[in-house]
Amino acid sequence: GAATTGEVRLIADDGPDAVALTDGSGNFSLAVEATGDYTPLLIPTATTLAPHLGAKAKGAAFVGASFDLPGGAAVSGSIVDGAATAIAGARVVLRAGALPSGPGTSNAAGAFTLYAEPNSYTMSFGADDWPQGSIGGVVVPAGGASVSIAYTIARVAVGGSVVGDDGTTPVAGARVTLTARPLANV
Repeated sequence: GAATTGEVRLIADDGPDAVALTDGSGNFSLAVEATGDYTPLLIPTATTLAPHLGAKAKGAAFVGASFDLPGGAAVSGSIVDGAATAIAGARVVLRAGALPSGPGTSNAAGAFTLYAEPNSYTMSFGADDWPQGSIGGVVVPAGGASVSIAYTIARVAVGGSVVGDDGTTPVAGARVTLTARPLANV
């Protein structure tokens, strides 16, 4: 019942999504195709509320519509390394198709809390200097859940440089991503 700031994304079945940010009163305005099919995804700014994926409807059905965020369930947990040392700054998110959870970031003790609607998710996580990992089949019931993540994999520092096609000119600001086989022992 309270006004909520955040993003309203009407996911189009065909064509571009319609996206708007709400103002301080929870109001927004966007353009849709009246006969197009859209699924509303509401992503609140507050990390204590879970994103919500609504029911698909025609664009015309959203004219003057009000949306409710059910709040979601708390998912708390911790993330440690193979020696049970807390990992701070790890980012954790759940995803079930188009529906994400709210974000979670571990504190100095390795603890995190995020909010998600009851569903079955894939959990993705990672921290600076640690490989990204994911775990499927994470079930969040209405009462919430607790998850423990342990990296039991050895890390290897990788360094290098990015140069232009001439082989010598440094390229500043390049983003480098290394992709590995699935991390079975996380």
